[in-house]
Amino acid sequence: MPTDSKVPLIELRIDSRAVLAPDELDRITRQLRSDLSELQVESVEFHRDGNLPSGAKGAEAALALGSLAVAVLPTAIPKLIEFLRDWLLRGENRTLKLKLQVGGNSAEIECNPSAVAVNDIELLVGKLTGVLGKTANT
Repeated sequence: MPTDSKVPLIELRIDSRAVLAPDELDRITRQLRSDLSELQVESVEFHRDGNLPSGAKGAEAALALGSLAVAVLPTAIPKLIEFLRDWLLRGENRTLKLKLQVGGNSAEIECNPSAVAVNDIELLVGKLTGVLGKTANT
């Protein structure tokens, strides 16, 4: 992941409403990572869980199931959100929890495409892009 604290970092957590087996959630997460890597993002990595279960071994044990960390410039956020909205609409019972972080500022959002209007998403993207763009330029 980039070390520049002015590049927004977005943590994505796939919430499947407990209908997916762990191996299926892992498969979906890996596919989403592959799809995201084709977008104009700085980087996309598996998110590491700081709370390892007792007895966990190896690097894979540190991965948080269903979670990715995406570094993205503010100008690419609209495309990223549009992609995620479309990705959510293709799956059943999927919700994404997004945690955005720029420097010391952060915000958390839960996105369920059936409960959020496209206009609301576009308004949110506009606000985030504006605020993050100002942060990145200072």
